[in-house]
Amino acid sequence: MVDVAFEDEEGNYIMVDIKTHNTGTVFNMPILTSVERLSRFYEDDKNYFSILLISYSIDNGLINFDEIKFIPIKHLK
Repeated sequence: MVDVAFEDEEGNYIMVDIKTHNTGTVFNMPILTSVERLSRFYEDDKNYFSILLISYSIDNGLINFDEIKFIPIKHLK
């Protein structure tokens, strides 16, 4: 569920799930966490779950980062 976790200066606990997407591939299926697990995590108002989305492509052996977004899961549609 989490790749990175930290506590900020205000005592909030932030968990970050890093998702990468190779835009040069056809099939991509990121694994998120269950609704039940998130609902238990959000029982504490100081907990936040965010996703770091990294889209990239590979060109001649070089990685090109196309887009990077840091989004609290509550803001995903």
